[in-house]
Amino acid sequence: MITTSPVQVQSQQALAWLRLALSRVGPGEQLSYGELARRAGLPGQARRVARWLAQGALNDLPWWRVLRADGRIATAHPAAAEQRQRLLAEGWQEAPRRHR
Repeated sequence: MITTSPVQVQSQQALAWLRLALSRVGPGEQLSYGELARRAGLPGQARRVARWLAQGALNDLPWWRVLRADGRIATAHPAAAEQRQRLLAEGWQEAPRRHR
């Protein structure tokens, strides 16, 4: 008999809500990891959302529309170049870099 822990169930439910929220992000719309987390009922869990996206857990959904809070692509993401191409194809304009 295979048992599922309460933590696993919570994680599966969170991922299901995240999938639903991401599936509702339409062409030309971008949002931050934090906003996606909030829409999925996971406020304050932007890093968790970013990890799931980086691991490819949501590759069948429009993951490329999720950006950093400053509107930039997370360059550490393994598919950053693909994300940039997809966003540009949808009319996205890259935010200028700020020099410190």
